[in-house]
Amino acid sequence: MIIDQSRDSHASLRVRSVLPLALVGAWAVLYASTFTGLFHRWTQWDQDMSYGLPVVAIFIYLLAKTLPWQSHPPSKSLFSLWAGATAVCSLLWFAFHIVGISIFEQLMLLPLLVLALTCLFGVRTVFAHRMLLLLPIFVIPIWGSFNGVLLNISSLVVGELVRLIGMPARIEGNSIFIPYGHILIADGCSGLRYFVISLLLGYLVAYLNRYSEKGLVVVLAAAATIGLVANWLRIFILILIGYRTEMQSSLMTDHETFGWIVFAALCLPALYFAPVVKAPAGKGAEDKAALAEGSQDEAETPNVSALSQPRLMLVLLALAVGPALSLAVDLKPVVRPFESHWDEASSARQATMPVPVTAPARAHTEVALLSSGVRARIDQYQRASEDDKLVPYFSYLYPQNTWLREDRGRVAVQQNAANFSVFQRRNSHTFVAQLQWFEVGSHSATTVPWAKVLQIPAVIAGENHFAIITLQATCGERSCEDSFPQLMAAAQDVMSERSPSQ
Repeated sequence: MIIDQSRDSHASLRVRSVLPLALVGAWAVLYASTFTGLFHRWTQWDQDMSYGLPVVAIFIYLLAKTLPWQSHPPSKSLFSLWAGATAVCSLLWFAFHIVGISIFEQLMLLPLLVLALTCLFGVRTVFAHRMLLLLPIFVIPIWGSFNGVLLNISSLVVGELVRLIGMPARIEGNSIFIPYGHILIADGCSGLRYFVISLLLGYLVAYLNRYSEKGLVVVLAAAATIGLVANWLRIFILILIGYRTEMQSSLMTDHETFGWIVFAALCLPALYFAPVVKAPAGKGAEDKAALAEGSQDEAETPNVSALSQPRLMLVLLALAVGPALSLAVDLKPVVRPFESHWDEASSARQATMPVPVTAPARAHTEVALLSSGVRARIDQYQRASEDDKLVPYFSYLYPQNTWLREDRGRVAVQQNAANFSVFQRRNSHTFVAQLQWFEVGSHSATTVPWAKVLQIPAVIAGENHFAIITLQATCGERSCEDSFPQLMAAAQDVMSERSPSQ
């Protein structure tokens, strides 16, 4: 028998040069519905994900530069394990997709790609490219969950800087009252964009310079610090300008460009002075020179059969499990007429809530003044189509530009729980106590994130009911201890009258 080893080697090289990019293409096509949503976010040029398309282009370019990949294919048993894990992740994607939990749906894209590549090229090769394969995490909008934390940190740091220089100002949370006006450190002042872009640039520097994991951690820590300091400095300078110009400067209303100038002034020198690591020739997990030299006498001959059509087809089938189910399963919601909680006599005593509550669009809202003096509000909502989410997106459930919220935690009400909060009107001594909980189908929750998780069993069970129940009472003191008993009594009455499955 005559074996043309040179021909087999060239065939394997061609396959390994094309297959990773082809698999990325198939991944994008199969999960096109998720990528369409991401593309919409990336093309909102004034939002926090406007750098998405350039990062995708950089990822594809860097991936192409690493080709061909060495092949260390898994054994048949390990291949079955990785293919099964791929199918499980695809099923999880399907679960998040049908209930509209976009962030988890988008997050599942990364393990799907990594597991599919592992099926074909093995753990050793995929691990060697781990830094590159983690790059797309920067274009998935998980970073918005850090917005609240960054906002609180910015408010604290800038407030201390204002106190340090002795400026006459009253500081309440993220509000700074100076003699000439009110400066609100709002969501857009959290510095999220500077923080994420700084991390992205640091990550690229570490990858391109072949930094070790330790070096990567150091670079990311420095990058995060630069992004945060740039934002703190930007806000502090704007407060100084507002004070010196009696709030008349144009920067007080249009400071986007100014912010990027401050960021560039700190970031560009750091990029310029970042140390360059020159790896010796032949080193590096997938160094091009090593690949070219090792193609003739690798420790193990490339296994062409491991990259054969049967394995590739099984991987594609595992990737297609979720998308196929999303086409086959029909979870069209059943819309029913809303049922009022209070009778006409109670509804006739309607009252406005002390702290306004953000309601979903198309919600059925009832507000009543209870006999105990507590004001109650119920906002009911249903999905109208499969594309709707049972728990809509909420940035805030209250007007945070006029009210400060102090979360006091959960309290037990009968067999359920409610979230207890105290609100203070900004620049005043008005305090309001609140109990609030959510109904998601037949389940209840005290926080929006947990309510979003409960969408999964609710939608699968065909339940199409979401409600926000809010009870509020004006307090005579900051602790709101005088209003708490009335709130608890009213909450018990409301819970006993309602059924979450209503």
